[in-house]
Amino acid sequence: MPRKPRTLSMPWAIFWLLSGFYLLTLSGHTYSPDEETMLAVTRSLLARGEVAVVAEEVGSVAALRPGRDGGRYAPYGLLPSLLALPLHGLGAMLGGSEAAARDYASRFAVTALNGPLTAATAALLAAWALRLGATHEWALLLGLSYGLATFAWPYARTFFSEPLAALLILVAAERTHAAVTSLHPRRDLLLVGGAVGLLLTTRLAAGVVLPVLGVAALVASWCVAQRQQSSGCGPLAEPAKANGPLAEPAKANGPLAEPVEANGPLAEPAKANGPLAEPAKANGPLAEP
Repeated sequence: MPRKPRTLSMPWAIFWLLSGFYLLTLSGHTYSPDEETMLAVTRSLLARGEVAVVAEEVGSVAALRPGRDGGRYAPYGLLPSLLALPLHGLGAMLGGSEAAARDYASRFAVTALNGPLTAATAALLAAWALRLGATHEWALLLGLSYGLATFAWPYARTFFSEPLAALLILVAAERTHAAVTSLHPRRDLLLVGGAVGLLLTTRLAAGVVLPVLGVAALVASWCVAQRQQSSGCGPLAEPAKANGPLAEPAKANGPLAEPVEANGPLAEPAKANGPLAEPAKANGPLAEP
């Protein structure tokens, strides 16, 4: 079987390498009341199917806001808590029937969420660098530097919303750039809109990048429209053959047509080879003097 191109395999290698590294360096616990609040939302969704937090059922929570129905709600984005639902359920199942073990196992599982998200961000960064023309060595260095030599590593060990927000911002920016030269620009721009929409449900403060992404998406849409126009019906399109007075004249088929050699009764008679053939010039005594 043919091997996959390095352009595809190298970002995947970065993803799996960093995911394993983050799992080995996982803290397994929360660090701040903000994480506890997001964890409380996850547990409330599992227990009651609602996002309201009952402060008495959890530990230290932060900045709960009262709702019109009397419930108390977290001021943070809902998407990280939703993504943590399967991890929390898996941890609680592995923890067994003891309450303390279930609590610890569920916390450990939930804090593993940001590891793969950060690894995906590093892999996408390397893939984008490759598409921009970087060598494989520089793209690999870029991806690993982001994952291991920036604040991405400490945040990958937490349950904060920043890693997911960073991934969504990078997806929106990368797909906006890809739409300019892509064969499916509408699909890319649709992904941009989806990433921006999910960004607002992840971290509302990340909305400060929306004007920048919006302008970039408009420029990309304009470039796509210009490219489609120039390849089909714009001034740079290949000129079609004219059908009017300036069209190339077709070869005539009437009386003025170019004569062809006749093969019928009017054809030039062939020289006879039989008894009626033109007598050959004599070479003997009767030859023409």
